Amino acid sequence: MPDLVASSSTLSDFHADNHLHARRNLQSTIKEVEKACREAIFFAIIWSLWKARNELIFSNVNIVKAELIDLIKLRVAFWVKAKCDINEYSVVDIQRCLDGISSIRRAKSATLC
Repeated sequence: MPDLVASSSTLSDFHADNHLHARRNLQSTIKEVEKACREAIFFAIIWSLWKARNELIFSNVNIVKAELIDLIKLRVAFWVKAKCDINEYSVVDIQRCLDGISSIRRAKSATLC
């Protein structure tokens, strides 16, 4: 007959190791997303300003500042989603989280949103 005490101990060790591994993966994913955001923000701002300038000059369309900010966040979200291969969250989810992305790391039980 198998030793049940040893089996449950091994099982709890397995769950603890699995939890630790999942936590490390989450932390590395969050760091990867934060880094991708920092890298993408500069280019999204420059690209969005360039496009807004061209719209104003060539089409006489003036863009509202709030729309420009939303567009920048959307571009960052698209680029981060593509670079980090984030399949479990939509672009809208990522865009919604851009304001609080640095606070994710500080949360004890962090999720992307």
